[in-house]
Amino acid sequence: MKRRKYLLACLLAGVTIAMPTGQLSFAAGAQNDISLMAESESQSETQSESQSESETQSESQSESQSESESQSESESEKESETETQDPNVPEGYKGIYKVSDLSLLSSKPDGKYMLMADLDLNSAEQASISVFRGTLDGNNHTIKGLKHALFQVLEEGTVSNLNLSSVQISGSGDAGALANVIGTGKKSAVTIQNITITGSVTGTGNTGSLAGVLKGTDIVISRIANSATVAGTANAGGLIGLVQATDDQEGAASVKLTESYNIGEVSAVTAGGLIGAAEIPNLAAARNIEIANCYNAGVLEKGANIVAKITAGNGQVVINKCVGIQFYYSVASGMVGTSTMAAGSTQTSGCSISNSYYYSMNPVYAFETGNCITGTATALNDVQIKTQSYFKDFDFDGIWALNAAENGGYPYLKQTTMLPVSYVAPTAGTVLMDSKTGGKYLVSTRSKAVSYAGVLDEEITSVSIPSQVEINGITYNVTAIAEGALRGNTKITYVSVPYSVTEVGKYAFKGCASLTKVSTLKYVKNIYQEAFEGCTSLTTIGATNYRITLPSVEMIGVRAFRRVSQVHRVYISSKNLTTIKRGAFSECSGITKFNVVSTKLNSMGKYALYRTGKLKTVIFKTGYLTKSNVGSKAFSGIKSTATFTVPAGSVQNYKDLFKSKGAGSKFKVKSL
Repeated sequence: MKRRKYLLACLLAGVTIAMPTGQLSFAAGAQNDISLMAESESQSETQSESQSESETQSESQSESQSESESQSESESEKESETETQDPNVPEGYKGIYKVSDLSLLSSKPDGKYMLMADLDLNSAEQASISVFRGTLDGNNHTIKGLKHALFQVLEEGTVSNLNLSSVQISGSGDAGALANVIGTGKKSAVTIQNITITGSVTGTGNTGSLAGVLKGTDIVISRIANSATVAGTANAGGLIGLVQATDDQEGAASVKLTESYNIGEVSAVTAGGLIGAAEIPNLAAARNIEIANCYNAGVLEKGANIVAKITAGNGQVVINKCVGIQFYYSVASGMVGTSTMAAGSTQTSGCSISNSYYYSMNPVYAFETGNCITGTATALNDVQIKTQSYFKDFDFDGIWALNAAENGGYPYLKQTTMLPVSYVAPTAGTVLMDSKTGGKYLVSTRSKAVSYAGVLDEEITSVSIPSQVEINGITYNVTAIAEGALRGNTKITYVSVPYSVTEVGKYAFKGCASLTKVSTLKYVKNIYQEAFEGCTSLTTIGATNYRITLPSVEMIGVRAFRRVSQVHRVYISSKNLTTIKRGAFSECSGITKFNVVSTKLNSMGKYALYRTGKLKTVIFKTGYLTKSNVGSKAFSGIKSTATFTVPAGSVQNYKDLFKSKGAGSKFKVKSL
């Protein structure tokens, strides 16, 4: 009834009414039609008034209840809306608050997301998000304990401000912590910035802390900091295993890596501090891979600090303002391992290096093969690489910094997160350097023992070997002098040896023609082959001038002291000497007296004292020398009138022995 009255009023006013099936239009002033309609309506209403009254009451009650419920629902929706609208989440972004929220990235891979809390995946079941091409802002939060790459494929989009800590990724195929693969191989814009990674990443294909493979164009990566260890069976890089620039983008970098660094250990067949291998196909238009303002200070057993292997068709790997810091002795080259041209390429250069520097305690070149490289990197010594003036065109106002209290005094990146170095003692065979003592040290075992392996400055004349050395926070005991430690060094005149040293390795001082004195070998048990051979100026080992004093030696190796011509006496006061090997003191033309205290000596090699023309006094307290354990010509060339003093019970036997081993006919043998 109300509705009908409303219609009548509208008719009188001449209005248009919108209806579900169209519009009703009425002209104002149609009085006769209105009167008839009103009269008819009135009769009908009178007849049904009684019946509709109760229905109206019921409808009124229902409407009242519905209005109440509607109001309640509206209030509930407002409350829910208030709860989900976090004012800290930017408009258009979805907040990620808990581990289960990561599933949103899979359901809507093109969306925008912001991490609003740290996530710990150590106890969670986690699989890689298969594809992502949206935006993820980590908001400087941390995802901890990744067991698989966060993304299987990062096709497009932006990932920024994210910490990936304590990753433990070990899988088959290409592997990385952020993504196994970045890019599609076609033109795909990807931006990655402000990412830190710690832990370990291992793969059976191409492996990197950030990604196993990066392929495509318009890919920009900046401010990546990695300390995770990386190990792969193909190409491995501290940041990326394999980079492939693929689509055309003439005149600009297809892939750009800037202001990033690696301090993690990298091991693989092809191992690079930043990138394992870089490939630019031989296509129509040039594509470049640009690496600028980056550094590597991670452990490399082999490979190179920046890129281990470059293959280029049309385009170059451009390395500019980069630093390689190789603390460890290895076969690793300076900045680039190898550079070759792709089949069919007409280029002459696959790599361009400028304003780049490297330090290595092992003398290496800037690159292994240079026929496809223009420019070079400059080798700096341990002092120069910590001095700002040596770095040409480096921006020390905005990008780089040098501070003795940071990064071991080596250059570092200002705006990139500084990760704490988690140092693990290297494997046996690694050589470390120490600028404080000016020495190199060969790691003997995991039990923190090292051998002194040489000097950092080849011009010094005096060496003081410490009994202990602290390197990267670990204290090592110096227990030996390594093989070839100072071999051929003609500058050294004096060496101080600590009591902790128990062995002198092969060739340790061979050819040190200016060496005149060694402080002591007091606790040395083994002196190996040719350790002092050719030290023609050496007069003294120990406290007594012009004498070699060996208080603890048990074995003297082959030609160990051959042609040490300035020494006058040899006093082996050790009671445990058993072996003097072939030619140990041969051609020591200045020796006049040779005294062995040990009663355990039972072996002398041939030529042991060969051509020691001034040797006139020989003392042996051992009774165990025989024709079978003394080599031929052991005494050939000594002074013909030499006197041997031996145990009383061995006089007669030794007469025959010494004569048969070259002593001549005028020597004498007397008892102790």
